[in-house]
Amino acid sequence: MDQFRFGFFILLCAFMHKFHAQQSYSGNSILNCSENDETGPSSAFLYTCNGEKPSCQAFLIFKSYPPYESISTISNLTSADPLELAHINNISLSTIFPANKEVIVPVNCSCSGQYYQANTSYIIPNKQVDYFSIANNTYQGLSTCKSLNKENSDSGLQVGSVLQVPLRCACPTRNQTLNGTKFLMTYVVDWEDTIHDISKRFNASMESVGDANGIDLDDALIFPFTTVLVPLSTKPSSSQTIIHFQQPPASSPTTPIDVIKPSRKKFTVWLAIGVPLLALFLLLLLMFLHHKKTREAARKDKRKKWELPNDVLVSIDQNLKVYDFKDLEAATENFSNKYKMGASVYRGVIKGELLAIKQMSKAVDKEVSLLQRINHFNLISLRGACEHSGVFYLVYEFMENGSLKEWLQNKSCQKFQHMCIKIFVVTTLARSAEREDSRKSSMWSSLGTKGYKAPEYIEYGLVTPEMDIYAFGVLLLELITGKPAIFMQDEKEVLLSERILTIMKGENADAEIDRIIDPNLKGHLWMKLACQMLKLSIDCLAEEPESRLSMAEVVSYLLRIQLDAQRSEEPFPSEWR
Repeated sequence: MDQFRFGFFILLCAFMHKFHAQQSYSGNSILNCSENDETGPSSAFLYTCNGEKPSCQAFLIFKSYPPYESISTISNLTSADPLELAHINNISLSTIFPANKEVIVPVNCSCSGQYYQANTSYIIPNKQVDYFSIANNTYQGLSTCKSLNKENSDSGLQVGSVLQVPLRCACPTRNQTLNGTKFLMTYVVDWEDTIHDISKRFNASMESVGDANGIDLDDALIFPFTTVLVPLSTKPSSSQTIIHFQQPPASSPTTPIDVIKPSRKKFTVWLAIGVPLLALFLLLLLMFLHHKKTREAARKDKRKKWELPNDVLVSIDQNLKVYDFKDLEAATENFSNKYKMGASVYRGVIKGELLAIKQMSKAVDKEVSLLQRINHFNLISLRGACEHSGVFYLVYEFMENGSLKEWLQNKSCQKFQHMCIKIFVVTTLARSAEREDSRKSSMWSSLGTKGYKAPEYIEYGLVTPEMDIYAFGVLLLELITGKPAIFMQDEKEVLLSERILTIMKGENADAEIDRIIDPNLKGHLWMKLACQMLKLSIDCLAEEPESRLSMAEVVSYLLRIQLDAQRSEEPFPSEWR
């Protein structure tokens, strides 16, 4: 009878521990992509929705690595607000993080069905990725292959498709709130981590971390690439973050880490960890060498395919296709005028996909190089290229809704459509340009037109990153005024930038603003937004390159404009929301 009571008491304690726990620690089951949650919610998918509130602010810890090593790239990856991201990490928008530096990511965490999640998206870059690598390598365990599969079961893993990515987060339970917990932080376990070290670094007690994850501290293992929740009474600080040593990527199964390390267990623990790690390291080394050899062979084959006439060698990404000229002819009915969309651009269907085919009169290596560097889901993508009898063809995705230029010239469009596409496209371009801003050369000198070229290039032939800022300022003026970069006035060519700068330097600048701004933007709110963007464009068009804004500053300014618009009392059309 006593044995029965003792056993019942142990089971009751275990049950009560789980009952009071915020979540259950998933362990290595998080890395098993074949499990399902048909019998009920499982922490191996995401954290269950059992907090006091259905939504809250939460935090994630992400370790920087190329290309996710700046505010803009990490915010794009996680859909975090770049200003909040910079502020909480106590850095500027242009800072580049060192490799493996912990980055605090603030997110909005909310219930979606039976799970908490912070929502973001990810574009499939190539055929080599799968749900496991995206969850555990790209997102470092902040998502799971099971939840990715569940969230995107219909879309699959097609190159260029957009995945919906649920990130692991949670809100405090009522008991945690009563005990002083205001935030929960999702922390990805590293190889050297212990519950003691994690708790101490973020000013949390081991007991609170154990309770938050359903971990028994007397006999517990935590595994690399899995997550634990850290209860916080205040927001995390950048002073609590560290730089980790370079570690091998996630693989399955993962070696556990002993949370408690008594001296009598040290030898056994290190032996248990060391042998599998050595085997894993050797395996990864062999895989790396094999992959490197395969890549080099593929690269050589690719170079052979792309040795074009006139000694032009186009360095092209493996995801881009080399089209057969016969396919282009068939798609356009031998480049018939009825498929022509512009001076040298045709539309055509190749293997069921509507594409735009651009005929080039010169080598395409510079344009291909530029388009491969600027990769964003809001910008048209290059699908491939073709060469036939010395003529080059570039194949793009088709813009079903037309180009930005066509929208600007369409005076019949509604006001909200006009302004909405402007703010949306400008912010996209600014973020893309920010990633290019650190490069030492500019492509505008070879690809741009007179209306966009900066004074230092026109007068002295100087090529600087600040040229891109100037060109962006001209684009802003086009959006604000509705006029092209070069327009005709009194039968003479007039540069839009020179015209606006002359007006703004005049004595009646304030009175002239009303005539400058596109009539479609008239109205209190629209005029306010347009004036803010006009000021931004002027700051981008400074005569001296060093006096122009940086792209990080441009992004910050645009985000403030967007925030002002959202906070305005004037109602927005439903399409804005």
